[in-house]
Parts: sequence; structure tokens; C-alpha cells
Amino acid sequence: MDLLAVWNEVLGDSADSDLSFMENGGDSFLAVLLSTRAFELWQVEIDYLDVLESQNAAALQELLAQAGSAVGPVGQGADKASI
Repeated sequence: MDLLAVWNEVLGDSADSDLSFMENGGDSFLAVLLSTRAFELWQVEIDYLDVLESQNAAALQELLAQAGSAVGPVGQGADKASI
């Protein structure tokens, strides 16, 4: 599962990866959910506040990379190394 799939799982299939988490209707509960999913899938810990403040899916991907995950382009691949 890649980051875009998780983004859509949490925010809904109509979520726009170019909009911020909040602009897509995200809230603190959904940010915690996305943070939890990131840990479950990729063993990467990110703070839910960082999810809330992310400018878009690409910015969140960069945050995950900084947190120690091997990150590929948003929406590319489905293996563990490609968020």
C-alpha cells in the first residue's frame, strides 16, 4: 500500500493529493488514524500534528522520509518500501 492509498483510505476516495490534509476535510481524529496506519504499514512514527500541518500528500511523503522510511513517489508502487 502506498501513501496515496492511505491518504484516500483516511480522507475518502475523492481526496485531492494536491490539497492539504485539512483542506481535504481532515481533522485531529483522522490525523491520528493516518499516523497509526503509517506505523502499522511502515513502522514510521509521525506526530498527528505534523499530519494536520502537511501542505499536501507530497509534503507528508517528505515527512515520512525524514522519519526514516524508504519513500517512493506518491502513488507509486505497492510494496513496503514504496510509501
